[in-house]
Amino acid sequence: EPYEAMKLYIHNFTHTSFACAGHLKNYRFIWESVSDQKIKKTVDRAFFEIQKAINKKYGIPIEELDSYYKDLLERFLNKALGDTIARVAREPLRKLGPQDRFIGAAKLCQQQDVVPEFVCFFVACCLHYDETTDAESQNLQYLLKEKGVDYVLENVSGLSASDSVFRLIKNYYLNFWELWEKMI
Repeated sequence: EPYEAMKLYIHNFTHTSFACAGHLKNYRFIWESVSDQKIKKTVDRAFFEIQKAINKKYGIPIEELDSYYKDLLERFLNKALGDTIARVAREPLRKLGPQDRFIGAAKLCQQQDVVPEFVCFFVACCLHYDETTDAESQNLQYLLKEKGVDYVLENVSGLSASDSVFRLIKNYYLNFWELWEKMI
């Protein structure tokens, strides 16, 4: 279980966060997003929240989690892989599911008394993922426009409006572009 949490909430979360942020900067490859120091520093801050939560829940040493993340960053920077933003960010509805990388990471942090500020920022970033070649992305944008962010957070992500994670994500979503300028 601890290593599944590392895979889902460190590897998959950070990979997709780099992709969603890179998409908003019109990058084509993951390595471009990881090379952007503002994006990297912001993803690092989300990683530190997840790292703290995994350390508290499973007792995995911080040094081991740091090493795991540094290894991932080296792989993400590998230009030879040709890892595209579109491939990694695709299917955002699935990735916003109750147990998947984004909401699962936010809940894990919350359960371990770690405020998932930067994790929730990247949930909002995923909500803004709008790729015309990705049908699921277009469905997400339709739901947001027609039914609103509350509907998506309740029905796609399984969150309750009374949940602090729900409120944090909603605030970041509604104020995203202002926050984007400050963070990235």
